[in-house]
Amino acid sequence: PLTLQNSVTVGIISCVDRKGRDIGLRGALMDYIQTDAAINQGNSGGPLVDLSGSVIGINNMKAWAADGVSFAIPIDTVKLVVSELKKHGKVVRPYLGLRMLELTPAICSQLREKDPSFPNVSAGVLVPQVIHGSPAEKAGIKPGDVIVKFGGHSATTVRNIVDTLGFQAGKSFDVEIVRPG
Repeated sequence: PLTLQNSVTVGIISCVDRKGRDIGLRGALMDYIQTDAAINQGNSGGPLVDLSGSVIGINNMKAWAADGVSFAIPIDTVKLVVSELKKHGKVVRPYLGLRMLELTPAICSQLREKDPSFPNVSAGVLVPQVIHGSPAEKAGIKPGDVIVKFGGHSATTVRNIVDTLGFQAGKSFDVEIVRPG
């Protein structure tokens, strides 16, 4: 900062899986490392290292409303992005073409009270909307379906599905749904 060379901050980590939505990034499904590393205009983007000197993240943004709260992209995510950039020249993400809402036992119970035809599940991912012409529509997924398995894995959260998808654009996945009625 301030054109000073060789500046170092401590960067104590307070959270290793801060969700993008928790820090006001709508639609961001990526996790961040929360740290107190100083990030100012002109010096952000440097490595976040552990005590042995291994890079564990890339510092990239700060909370504007609070001093000493900043965020780094975890190194595993950085490696995936770099790999995509090398392969495609851009980050290619899979597209399903549906909206997803996580279901908890309490939400499932409330939905069944409101509509007795709601599937008898205690968890899963509700599909409230399917985009016309999307891969989800072509696969036969309909609004109101509840995804309970995706790619052979339990689908109790949107994160489960996003993690299973990864960066595998164009790949087919087995999907287990429960349909109302």
